[in-house]
Amino acid sequence: PKYYSSKYLLKHLKQHGQPVGQTLNIMKLNLKRLQRLLQQIMEFRKGESGNLKLKVSYNNIVTFVKELCEENFYPLLQSKNITLNFQTEQDVIMAYFDVDKLDKIIYNLLSNALKYNYQDGMVSISLSQVVQNDRRYFMLKVENTGDGIPESKLPLLFKRFYEGDYRKFKTKGTGIGLSLTKDLVELHHGTISVQSVLNETTVFTVMIPSEKKNWDFQVL
Repeated sequence: PKYYSSKYLLKHLKQHGQPVGQTLNIMKLNLKRLQRLLQQIMEFRKGESGNLKLKVSYNNIVTFVKELCEENFYPLLQSKNITLNFQTEQDVIMAYFDVDKLDKIIYNLLSNALKYNYQDGMVSISLSQVVQNDRRYFMLKVENTGDGIPESKLPLLFKRFYEGDYRKFKTKGTGIGLSLTKDLVELHHGTISVQSVLNETTVFTVMIPSEKKNWDFQVL
């Protein structure tokens, strides 16, 4: 039999099939999530072998984050009736970063913010610029309502294959998402931290240097 890709079949169904647009959109999202999972596993393997490399370019981080949310998360937000609050100091914050790697960083953080959230909960994303020790950074914060994380468990979150009670009893996962996220942030010479208040909120904070002088040898 002739082989048709999943993308082709979905497009064909949407054009010629019954009016099941919402179902098809969910199928598309699931295909994207599977593709991203495979990509993350490949990145994880590269990290283990020391082959992770950056290719940075100059982009507006505000537009980048907004488009990522629109393309990947709004249907999931609607399904749990979760409110997304997006805050930024300005509409344009230009920075040098690896588009593919930062996509994985933000996608993982937002996936967790939705996965461990309440029905009718809240996710807040904020972007800003900060200067520390004469270096300019962009700072990304992802906050979500939920059960929160005990303080004793916070240092373990970025450990590879960590399977604490928080993960075990709430949802299924590979155990590499936050570990890979930390690796990719540090590959950018950045930092990631987490704070949590039980039964209230959890906040992940990422800071990445944004000036060209940090990346002269890796700029596309």
